[in-house]
Amino acid sequence: MRRKTDRKVSCFMKPYIEEVFIRDEIAYEFIPYENGFMCRTELSKTGFTEALEDAFCEIQKEESCSNIPVYSLRTLQNKEKLNRLMRMNKRNGFHILNRDMGRCENSIFAEGIVA
Repeated sequence: MRRKTDRKVSCFMKPYIEEVFIRDEIAYEFIPYENGFMCRTELSKTGFTEALEDAFCEIQKEESCSNIPVYSLRTLQNKEKLNRLMRMNKRNGFHILNRDMGRCENSIFAEGIVA
């Protein structure tokens, strides 16, 4: 079992990160801290970064007023996670996280993720 670590989370980001943790069944605890929260979880730095990217995807989806899911490049490159989310969302179509668009143009088509 990994040691739990604390990471700062803003009040704005908390509900989005929490949504991702619940969706992915990740154990977590939010502790009030200064102007936000400390998020206590066993996720590695990379795992927390991925959860944060997924939270940004949820924000972009909400801002677009659409039910079309938004996926990060990291999610698109992880076929198992991508398939799980597509089944969960009951959709094959998706948008790409805006901040990953430039990297996706080079990566997705080269890897054959999108035809």
